[in-house]
Amino acid sequence: MAALSTPPRSFSPTAAAAGFRTPKTASRPHGRAPPRPALPPSPAQTSSPGDVTATETQTEINPAVPQQIGVPGLIRTLKDIRQGVWKHPSPGWAKYSVSVEEYHKLLDKIEEEDDFANWFLHTVRCDYSNCYEELVLRVGGPLHVHETMCKSLERRIEAELERLKAVSLELASVIADIRPRGSAAVPLNINGADADIDTNTPSSPALSTIVKLSRKGNRYPDAQYSNKHAIWSSPIIEVSHSQKLKDLSGLAKDFIAGSEFNIEAMVEMKLEYTPPGRVTAPARGMKKSQPSKKAVVTVWRPGVVTRKDSTGTEKKFQAPVKVMDEAFRSETGKHLPGTLRLPLECFVPLDAIDLDTIPQEWRPLIEATTIDISFADLCKDLEDGEEEHMRKVNMIGGRKRPMFEAVRPYEEEMRAKRKKMVAGSIEREDPAFRTP
Repeated sequence: MAALSTPPRSFSPTAAAAGFRTPKTASRPHGRAPPRPALPPSPAQTSSPGDVTATETQTEINPAVPQQIGVPGLIRTLKDIRQGVWKHPSPGWAKYSVSVEEYHKLLDKIEEEDDFANWFLHTVRCDYSNCYEELVLRVGGPLHVHETMCKSLERRIEAELERLKAVSLELASVIADIRPRGSAAVPLNINGADADIDTNTPSSPALSTIVKLSRKGNRYPDAQYSNKHAIWSSPIIEVSHSQKLKDLSGLAKDFIAGSEFNIEAMVEMKLEYTPPGRVTAPARGMKKSQPSKKAVVTVWRPGVVTRKDSTGTEKKFQAPVKVMDEAFRSETGKHLPGTLRLPLECFVPLDAIDLDTIPQEWRPLIEATTIDISFADLCKDLEDGEEEHMRKVNMIGGRKRPMFEAVRPYEEEMRAKRKKMVAGSIEREDPAFRTP
C-alpha cells in the first residue's frame, strides 16, 4: 500500500514571530524571519513622465537650472503650494522651462477655476520671460531678514520724502503724487537679442535703442514706487539673499530695458546672511568658515554704452548701467561709511515735465534734489532685522503660558458671583459683596 503523502506545511509569520521553529525557519537561529528588502523610494505626489522624484529634488536638482515638468506638472505644483505640501531645495523660488504656448495654456488652465485663479492672482509671484522661456515661482515668501530690510528701506525713503515736503511748496506738490505700490506686477517687454535699429526717442534722438523682440512678460519686484503722471513704476527695489545673487544679475536689464528705459532706477540690496541651522560642515582638512555678513547696495539707471555691431562699427546704445555698487557692511559685520543717494527725478517721470503736467521751471529743483540714506541707518535696520529673526528662532522673550491653566475653586466661585451681580440677581446680604 502506498504511503500517504502529507500536505506541505505553510510558513506562518505569526509562529515565526513567536519563536516557533517551522520547516523554513529551522535552519536559521532563533527561527527569525529574514529582513525585508529595502523598497525603492516612492515618487513625489506630483510626479509624472518628465517630472522629478523627491529623491532627485533633494540631491540632483540644481535650483538655478530650469526644470521641465509641463503644464500638468505646473498645475499640480501650484495646487501643492496652495495646500502647503510643496517642497523644493531652493527656499521660496523655483525655475521651470516653459514655452510661450505652454505659458498661455497654463493661464487658461488656471482661469478654469475661479477660486484657484483668485488665489493665483493674489498670492503667487510668477515671473515669466518670453525670450528665455523661463517661469520662476516665488511663493515661499522672502526670509524674515530680507522682508524686514525691504520694509525698513521703504520707511526710510518715505521719511525722506516727508522731510522734503517741508523744504518748499514746489517739492511738496511734486512729492504728493508719489506713492508706494508694493509687489504689484510690472508688465515688461523682456529682452531677447540686441537689435541695431535706430529709433528717435525724446530723451536721446541720436542713440540706437536696444529693442525688445518678444511679447510681454511680468516681474514682481519686492517694492516699487509710482507717480500718478507715469505709466511705469520707478524706482524698483529688490532685496536678494545669497541663493539668488546670480539670478538677480539680469533683473536690471529686465526692468529698465524691458520698460523701454521708462523705469528711471532700480535699487538692489544683496544680503549675504546664513539663517540658523543652515551652516554646512567643512570638508576634511579645511577650516570652518564663518558665515559672511557682507551687504551691498547697487543702483542701476538708464545710461549709454558703446558697443561694436556685426560690422565692427562702434555705436552708442541705451543700456542699464551701474551708478553705484558699494558695500555698507563687511564680511565680518563691520559698518562701512557711505550714503545711498537717489535723485528725486527717479520718482518723477520726465515725460510729465515735458508734457507740462509739472511746470518746466521746477525741473532744475527736481534734478538737484536727492533722497539720502546713510549706510549707518542701513546697517542698523539690517541688524534690527537679524536680532528680531533670532528672537523668533530661539523663542526669546515673552511669557510661556500653558495651553490649559487650572482654575482654583475659589476663583471659580468668585467668577460666578460676579456674573450674578452684573445681572442684578445677587443677594445683597452676601458679605462677600456687601458695600460699606
